[in-house]
Amino acid sequence: MTRKNACLAILGLLLLSGCTLFTPPSMELGILFEDSFDESITDWPTYENVNQRWWIEGGHYNVLVKTPHQSMTSWRTQVGSFGNFRLELEAEQVSGPDNNAYGVLFRVIDDDNYYCFYITGDSYVGLKKKVAGQFVVLFPELLSYFVHWGNDVNLLAVIADGDQLEFFVNGESHFTITDTAFAAGGIGMMAEMRTTPGQTHIAFDNMVLHELP
Repeated sequence: MTRKNACLAILGLLLLSGCTLFTPPSMELGILFEDSFDESITDWPTYENVNQRWWIEGGHYNVLVKTPHQSMTSWRTQVGSFGNFRLELEAEQVSGPDNNAYGVLFRVIDDDNYYCFYITGDSYVGLKKKVAGQFVVLFPELLSYFVHWGNDVNLLAVIADGDQLEFFVNGESHFTITDTAFAAGGIGMMAEMRTTPGQTHIAFDNMVLHELP
């Protein structure tokens, strides 16, 4: 075999094996939990009171915030507990004033203990935790040009790896922190209206928790 033919043969073998050699690690990881919020299969809490309404409709988990200056949350620990993961969630502001906040809860212990990563309708990003019923700001709200303003869909993502927490909006990493308050827990969602008049409608979709490499 000539040197040229030998080189071509080696190149051919590399090309044939490339789909295995260069498969992104994320494609090989398992899924810890996923929910597309199909009304026929999901079992998230649905209820209504004077402050809020949570319901499943149109393949979304919806919340209507009726009262300003209160954080409305819905969460589940029955499918956990989750410690280390990459969480992704689509969140859409459907209607209401842009002066709001909405996002994801993770490592939820109960109503008084959890992490909360959120964005606002006017393009800010923030992080806080609730410990023994008291909120603690972990990352002050930061204006982000990657947040879709107003009535639009945003993809939120969290990588939780031990005490290292990294946060993404629409594929862009925004910040990383170290915190040891909660090692594992449930997952959920939150929404808050910060102004009047009107009501705020947020719709959540396609929640997925991936294993970490």
